Amino acid sequence: MFRKMQPGDREQYHVLATEFYNTDAILTAPDEALFEASFQEMMRRDTYLEGFILEHEGESAGYAILAKYFSPELGGLLLWVDELYIRPAYRSLGLGSAFLSHVQEKYADRAKRIRLEVDVDNERAISLYHDLGFEVLPYQQMTLDPSI
Repeated sequence: MFRKMQPGDREQYHVLATEFYNTDAILTAPDEALFEASFQEMMRRDTYLEGFILEHEGESAGYAILAKYFSPELGGLLLWVDELYIRPAYRSLGLGSAFLSHVQEKYADRAKRIRLEVDVDNERAISLYHDLGFEVLPYQQMTLDPSI
């Protein structure tokens, strides 16, 4: 159903990421340079990013990226499901649920929390995440993209 990304998945990842970045779920335009930088980091090591290809009956169905960091607030590893994209034709087949369950099992003894973002209009995804035990955080996230 899903497997860790390998060096030979570069083109497939770029295609899937481009599809995802062209949806309403992403505010940023697709950027091949950013996709490549992310892919290179996932291939170099899985310390900060871990990538997965989701498949259904041998076909490319989507991808997921986990971002990892130490949270002082939690005193341990925080996993961020940074990107989880399932192509429309493969939704409601249990891929997202299976992937998130795998993450919970794989990191059960190491992760203090698993976080993700969801578009407030994506009721199907929100329902799935609630069913898996995710809760809405009671605060707003803010960002700043500094000029370099």
